[in-house]
Amino acid sequence: AFSYTGGCSLYAARGGAASVVSLDSSPAALAEARENFALNADLPEVAQATHECVCEDAFGALARFAIERRRFDLVLVDPPAFAKAKSEVGSALSGYARLAELACGVLAPQGILVMASCTARIDADALSGAIRTGAKRADRELAEWQRTAHGLDHPVRFREGAYLKCIWLRAAR
Repeated sequence: AFSYTGGCSLYAARGGAASVVSLDSSPAALAEARENFALNADLPEVAQATHECVCEDAFGALARFAIERRRFDLVLVDPPAFAKAKSEVGSALSGYARLAELACGVLAPQGILVMASCTARIDADALSGAIRTGAKRADRELAEWQRTAHGLDHPVRFREGAYLKCIWLRAAR
């Protein structure tokens, strides 16, 4: 979800995913995702992967996928920044919780949920709390097994500079 130009989708295909869904509300971004897949079609893994582009709001599409009983072994949710001002933090955390709830609704048993945030005003612990809230509402048990952040080529020298965070979780059922 929030696939933009399909970078993570392409990496999933290159990693051996049989099918990949790129979900974004931007037709232009999805056109670039299709082009990125075409540019990498000479790689056997990419050529063998089915790539579906869904141009829709992520909240609505994830809810629809759940109704359709679509299930995914891996769900990656990487939204844009939800809070640019301190006053927006509460609604941003609610948004992350809702996304986690919706993602849990399409996550296969023992599936992997990856949630990322580039919101500087929300730290990894707060994001993790929002994910737990959403999972609880979806009646899913998730075990966090990894957190990642900025790469070595992106040094963080002040608190707000640590805006990239990614939490990896596995569903128990």
